[in-house]
Amino acid sequence: MRFAYLLLPFAVQGCDPCAGPDYLDFAVVHYGALPDGTPTEESQAPRWGAREDMKTTDELQILFEKSATLSTDVLELYAADTRVMISGVDQFVPTNTEGCAHNERHYALSALAPGEYTLVHRRKNGTGDPLNCIDLDCPWTTFDGDQAVMLTLGVQ
Repeated sequence: MRFAYLLLPFAVQGCDPCAGPDYLDFAVVHYGALPDGTPTEESQAPRWGAREDMKTTDELQILFEKSATLSTDVLELYAADTRVMISGVDQFVPTNTEGCAHNERHYALSALAPGEYTLVHRRKNGTGDPLNCIDLDCPWTTFDGDQAVMLTLGVQ
């Protein structure tokens, strides 16, 4: 019977939905409206290695665990060969708001001019957690000598 009490902490942790694997979750968020004016929001993982068309009213989001620190250079944006500065706003999301407590970084696209950009995430600027890629394997490539995932971002 004493053995069962020793296993209790492990059983409780095993039932905790927040105790699963940690990911560095990137999302492209598209905002819109229904014909009656009701606002809509569609969020999905980026299609790394492909093209994402977005509006200046949309945003990029990164969700990461509450104990992690995220580099200011976790995302890089380039117009042709020129780096474009884009800053994100961090916020903590408590457990009672959206499931498990986590941090989020939001990048509004409103400051960008319409055009085509290259969005880059270098692995060395991540948290060390795996990415949430649509395919089973992320399409890692090399960017300026660093392992990275990239996509073409078309902003309208």
